[in-house]
Amino acid sequence: MGDPTVLKGVYKDGAVVASVVQQDDLAKIMVKGIEPTRPGDTDFAAGIAKVAVGCRPHIEKFGERELCAVLVTDPTQAENIAFTPEEMASFGLTRVSAMDGSCGILTRVVESEPAPIPLPYTSLRSSSGLPDQPGMVDVPSNLPRKVHRDLTDPQKKVYEAAAQVGGRGILKMVCLLDGEIKLVIAVRDAPPPRARSVLVPLQQFAADLAKGTAFEEIVKRLNPLRT
Repeated sequence: MGDPTVLKGVYKDGAVVASVVQQDDLAKIMVKGIEPTRPGDTDFAAGIAKVAVGCRPHIEKFGERELCAVLVTDPTQAENIAFTPEEMASFGLTRVSAMDGSCGILTRVVESEPAPIPLPYTSLRSSSGLPDQPGMVDVPSNLPRKVHRDLTDPQKKVYEAAAQVGGRGILKMVCLLDGEIKLVIAVRDAPPPRARSVLVPLQQFAADLAKGTAFEEIVKRLNPLRT
């Protein structure tokens, strides 16, 4: 893998600023100033399209073309980001991702393929052990969301470990309050579901960590997230 080439501030439009990182066959646009405010936010989609067009000369020759929106105002909106393969093609992108700007973790990834099969949250809750089901989980909107900055230090460590174990296979991370703090993570899987969802008892794992359970043991418990 070669060293990355960083093109800083190649796109500016008011408060919107984008840089491009080129490495091997990947060009990644990092953009600040475009954030979704609601599910199906058309202004967000239009902003993504505008930045992608503005950065096209710096990404069009690469096989992988990603745009990452850094979310600061309300990182929980990342879970609602969705684009069709046709929209992705019109953007000239193969991947759109969203990063929680407070911790640098990607919590949503949309790829230029058909969306994964939807999965009801109840199917995870009814499972035993570390629940693991095929499909992309749909978390009910009435359950309060949490972001990295809301968590205690032990909870942050478990959250960060889950993100690291899932790695580039993660399609969605949703931290929520359902009796206790839990973490729903969907990772890339083989067709036809195209995703596999895991329910992590984040609060329980964090409590065990605070009581002296080795961090390595917590990481082992997160093995179902590996792709």
